[in-house]
Amino acid sequence: MKNLPLTRFSRIHSFVMLAGSSLALAEGDAWPYVTTAVVSFVTLLALCRGATTPSGSFGWGNAVTALRFALASSIGLLPESVPLWALGATVLVVFGLDGLDGWVAKRRGETSEFGAYFDMETDAYFVLLAGIVLLQRGRFGAWILIVGLLRYVYVITLALVPARGGEQPRSSFGRHAFTSLMLGLALGMVLGEPFGTVATALGCGLVTASFVRSFYWSYGRPAR
Repeated sequence: MKNLPLTRFSRIHSFVMLAGSSLALAEGDAWPYVTTAVVSFVTLLALCRGATTPSGSFGWGNAVTALRFALASSIGLLPESVPLWALGATVLVVFGLDGLDGWVAKRRGETSEFGAYFDMETDAYFVLLAGIVLLQRGRFGAWILIVGLLRYVYVITLALVPARGGEQPRSSFGRHAFTSLMLGLALGMVLGEPFGTVATALGCGLVTASFVRSFYWSYGRPAR
């Protein structure tokens, strides 16, 4: 399998996604962010064509991730007449598929560096998109964007200020924090005050703590 340019792409992708989110906030609509993501992810697929699985095929696990990306994008394109509870249900479906894609890839022998990266970046894209939608619908204040920006800020920081410890691998704490965030976002879309806000804030707080740990891993620990 050829070497994939994932590190370099990740840096460019992070800048592009931040630009797309800025356009979405300026326009008061999520579609610029969704469009930017589609272009960036299509570019990723083109760069990695033939190397997305060990066999060279795209793979069913990656197909599930692509479906998850499409469903995630829908919450940014639906009209405001669609109730928040329906978006909350979509969040839960997307989260459920998050576990399915990895399971399918392992069962079929399709696990790959590309698949893990595609999954991770789809997660990051969805978190910030959900924040943009919740802000633009007036459900929460600008604080809801912080947790979605952290992944891109972390990648860009590593690019601009090389870290002795490198980038932290995905941890069990990070996975548990992401689970809490997905449930919190879904509940924040379904429940009223104060329960919806508390659930969302708790999930955001745990993911923020996860990124604090990542920054410490990269910059606070001695080089290994």
